[in-house]
Amino acid sequence: AWRQVRCGVPRVAIRPTIRTTSPHHLFTTPPTITSQVAHRTTLTPSVRPFTSFIFPFTPTTHHARTLVAFTHICHTNTHTTYTTQQQQQQQHTTQQRGYVNYLDDEDPPKRRVSPAMREKLLREARIRSMAERALNPVSLRVPPHPSPKNLSSTLSIPTVALLKTMIHFGYKVLSSTEVLPDDIVDLLFHEYHYIPVRDAEDIAESDSDRAARSKDMRKRPPVVTVLGHVNHGKTSLLDALRKSGATYEAGRITQSISAFHVNIHDMGVTFVDTPGHAAFGRMRERGTKITDIILLVVAADEGVKAQTEEAISLVLAHPNTPVIVVLNKCDKEEADPARSKAQLMQNGIMLEEFGGHVPCVEVSAKPGGERNLDTLVGIISLVAEMNNFRAPYDLPARATVIEATRSPVQGSRITVLVHEGALSPQQHFVVNDRSWGRVRGLSLTDGTAVPVATASMPVVVGGFKDGPLPSPGDTLVVVANENEAKNKLRFRKEPRGKERKLQLNETPDNAAAKVVNVMVKADTVGSLQAITEILQYPTDQVVVQIVRQDIGPITAADIDEAVDAKATLVGFKVNTEKSADERARSTNVDLQKHDIIYHIYDYVKEKVEALLPSRMVESEVGVAEVKQVFPGGKSRDTKLAGIAVVRGKIDLNGPAGFHSTLVRVVRADPETGRDATVHEEDKILSLRHFREKVTELPKGMEGGLALSEFCDWRPGDRIVSVGFQQTQGKLPW
Repeated sequence: AWRQVRCGVPRVAIRPTIRTTSPHHLFTTPPTITSQVAHRTTLTPSVRPFTSFIFPFTPTTHHARTLVAFTHICHTNTHTTYTTQQQQQQQHTTQQRGYVNYLDDEDPPKRRVSPAMREKLLREARIRSMAERALNPVSLRVPPHPSPKNLSSTLSIPTVALLKTMIHFGYKVLSSTEVLPDDIVDLLFHEYHYIPVRDAEDIAESDSDRAARSKDMRKRPPVVTVLGHVNHGKTSLLDALRKSGATYEAGRITQSISAFHVNIHDMGVTFVDTPGHAAFGRMRERGTKITDIILLVVAADEGVKAQTEEAISLVLAHPNTPVIVVLNKCDKEEADPARSKAQLMQNGIMLEEFGGHVPCVEVSAKPGGERNLDTLVGIISLVAEMNNFRAPYDLPARATVIEATRSPVQGSRITVLVHEGALSPQQHFVVNDRSWGRVRGLSLTDGTAVPVATASMPVVVGGFKDGPLPSPGDTLVVVANENEAKNKLRFRKEPRGKERKLQLNETPDNAAAKVVNVMVKADTVGSLQAITEILQYPTDQVVVQIVRQDIGPITAADIDEAVDAKATLVGFKVNTEKSADERARSTNVDLQKHDIIYHIYDYVKEKVEALLPSRMVESEVGVAEVKQVFPGGKSRDTKLAGIAVVRGKIDLNGPAGFHSTLVRVVRADPETGRDATVHEEDKILSLRHFREKVTELPKGMEGGLALSEFCDWRPGDRIVSVGFQQTQGKLPW
């Protein structure tokens, strides 16, 4: 009876409050009644004798007094009024607090919404909001230093939900206060149907925008990057151009990227020398991103090689960058410039003499026999004049990191190429919003100190304060002061200067594979990247796991860690501390130091091959050809093959030194002409030379041969004797 009450009142648009002159007034309906009644009523009163009201709650004594007051109001035909906008706002605020007023003249009972119900309602509201934004995305400002915690309040999404979304997309979050990269922030905004909007200072300006903002645009020296195959004379050519003695690295090959500034014929030029070995592909790619002109060096005696083709692909990927082809080693007798030019044309380099746009110079950089170097310098100068390379000098300095290293004496240092502005000591800088510092000193790559570095100058910068060691390709930006540098800092809380370190109990993806643990210490970040990339071998049976990679000399702590991890400690162009040498001798750790990168590859390859399962290798011992067929013995079915040994030897009991032997009878198919094995047998039954029984027939001898299970001989058949030997597994090169 309490669930449904019939009242003889007009059907009107029931508002939250119905006021009368009766002392029993101010009835406030719960939200559920308002929502259920309002959509069934109209604003125009209409006479209906009985109207039903459904109360979706359990009645109490308070509800009874409420219903009595409500029926009294209805049956006394009192005046009904609608609530004002202020009263509706007050009730809406009251409902948001979690309870509903039933009578204003008494203390209202408070009905709290359960946490589960509140979470359900909020979830449904978020789903409805996302559905609306999916049709009409809303622009939202990205907060400064966005982290999961402050993005949660910005997007109105729980922090846990944001963390789950990032993990779903494969991004590992270290903490809820970690500052996220811009691409992850954009991904989260688009996932929840928002358009990210950043402040002007947060948006990276393009080169043209910065140039338009500058009031001091000046001409700058060109940056020339040298590409080519290993041992094609790139370093010799640069030494000849700058009139200096050759400074070759170990193995007379370049294994690191370097840059230097020289003055040639009253013209400043910055050269970037890149290594030609296959392991340094990323260094060559970085060299093409910071260059103005590309010098493609090809040895005239060898022509286009593997790394030359890779360099050509980088050239074709940057069609707006001018290219100059240099045919080196033209002084050699075996040099063939015409062949090299034809190969270049076949690979897409259109030379000027064949109607293209790429100039080509035939030179020789041999000391004492230099040829056409002045012509090459003239072409470089002409290309620079035609492109009119300029840079702003009144903007904060910006530079690209070429290489990074660390030493116990000088600390962290980076080699940078300045693109704009002027970099000078005591300036504060930030590198990729992850590291910051104050310029402690500037020097050229040869160690000469300089007071200031302007556009197109390569310099070595020291003075890092905090953050991980930068990687080649990062951007250095000068800021006003230390506070601004710290505000821009966005680095993760990683071990300082160390790359990712695997846990010792981590297992590879292939649990059945054997593991070779390796620790790597290198002189620079670029070398470290190259080593970790080449230590990948084409096998699923053995996995090379880099348990640690770091920059700097080998210490006693490195030896202890290698012992705990049962790892091979590899050092590339680094020194070993005295205490580390003593610790290595006492612990018998596998310590390897090399100055040539492919020596590291070969050593680790041997360790991988030692863990591969052994395999049977087949070797040919001898081949004989059937010349004639004879009946043999008393049985008419037995036949002997008259043979002539054409290669190796035929042994009666099988060749010595093999795990097993086999005799094959090979016959050519008369239709296709292809050879096919028609019979295989373990050993020979009888072997004769004329009538004499022998144990072997060497090459050039004739004789007779019989098998125990085969007698269908035909002239022209070949008898192949093979041996099988168990050998250690090998990897393809």
